[in-house]
Amino acid sequence: LKRPLFTVLRAVLMPGGRIIYETFHTGYLQANPSFNRAFLLEPGELAAQFADWRVLRSVETAHTAQIVAIKPTGG
Repeated sequence: LKRPLFTVLRAVLMPGGRIIYETFHTGYLQANPSFNRAFLLEPGELAAQFADWRVLRSVETAHTAQIVAIKPTGG
């Protein structure tokens, strides 16, 4: 996980484009305590990154966060 890439992804997608993203969040530490926390999202962080987009799906499981969202077309 490289958080600065969220800014890049938001910028490069054309209006109306979709993002489909899945990654681990801090719940993964329960299964793998030695994993570097810096590379894990906080709960709710992925949804917050795209809260101003049209979210089609946003799910958090015990270890992962998933989102499908459409970039606004303007206005």
